Amino acid sequence: MAQWDPAKGRWKASILVGGRRRYLYADKHPGETGKKGEAGELEAESKKRFYLEGPPPLRPGSLNEFVDKVWWPKQTAEHAFETRRNYRRIYKQIIEPRFGNHLLGEITYEHLQVFVYDQSRSDVGPKTVRNRFAVLQSILSLALRLRRIKENPAAGIELPRTVRRKARRDLTVDLGKKLDEIFAGTPYEGPVWTAQRLGLRPNETCGLRPQDIQIEDKWAIVTIAINRQRNETKEKLKNKIEGEHRQIAIPKAWAQRILGYWNGEAEYIFCKPDGKPINPHTLSNRFGRICRSHGLTIQNRELRNMAVSNMIRAGVPMPVIADQVGHTMTEVTMIYKDITMDQSFDASSALASMYGPEGS
Repeated sequence: MAQWDPAKGRWKASILVGGRRRYLYADKHPGETGKKGEAGELEAESKKRFYLEGPPPLRPGSLNEFVDKVWWPKQTAEHAFETRRNYRRIYKQIIEPRFGNHLLGEITYEHLQVFVYDQSRSDVGPKTVRNRFAVLQSILSLALRLRRIKENPAAGIELPRTVRRKARRDLTVDLGKKLDEIFAGTPYEGPVWTAQRLGLRPNETCGLRPQDIQIEDKWAIVTIAINRQRNETKEKLKNKIEGEHRQIAIPKAWAQRILGYWNGEAEYIFCKPDGKPINPHTLSNRFGRICRSHGLTIQNRELRNMAVSNMIRAGVPMPVIADQVGHTMTEVTMIYKDITMDQSFDASSALASMYGPEGS
């Protein structure tokens, strides 16, 4: 958008070329001249020069030079692909247009204060602002360790506080039965019924195949694949899972019902009417939409929470629950412990019965 620059007495417009901000000046407003007017010709000439000559050389000692030659190779060696991709996106889209051509020593505490203030006023949440600032802080911290700067200007910057996490809702069996009634007869009846009883993630539910269920004399063995439907899931869940598959035992009646949703020809059990597999993202979106139409504010991922909370309510030991839902550490499963306060009351009642009604 063009703006009037009173200092130069000309119209000024900015464009992003090769990840770098450039300013173009014209005597007339671009709206008056059209795309072929003076401002449009300046923009076209600037882009043409960039693509013919390549990006401008890195300024010696600039933030861009330090990131390209020092910081980014270090991130490539230390972090996973998903983390590196997020870091690169934040730097290219948010940090480089603002600080890329600045010398490291030119970036001050006041500059970062304004940066955080501007980000806080944009249409992003406080957690996003903190994530963006963390990338810039990581760059400056490395520069300080390598003695490229004398002090870190990011130290002491006050960041917006993240919104306090809401307490988990108590998702009971009665709510699960109501969901069964709502989704009965829809293509999503099977995934919803299965997820809330087996505690599966959406991609695990959509990735079930007929050969994954083996019915035996006493029970049925289900082999669950972590990343069959979404290849990036294993990378995101690497701190929660161990291996690509796990096996759980379920009642034979459950296994027969799950197999009953298979059309007999498709590769996966849960499919659309045309035989194509249900995408996990589509399942989550349709689930939320149908629930809202019935006055329920529940998300598809909460079906897994429902299964865990009901197992806790039934008195199943934590290590068993962790193995059932695919957590390598019991601490991950413990985040669901605050759902059922009746367990805490039962423990206190047991002690009360030992000490007597007065607690003496």
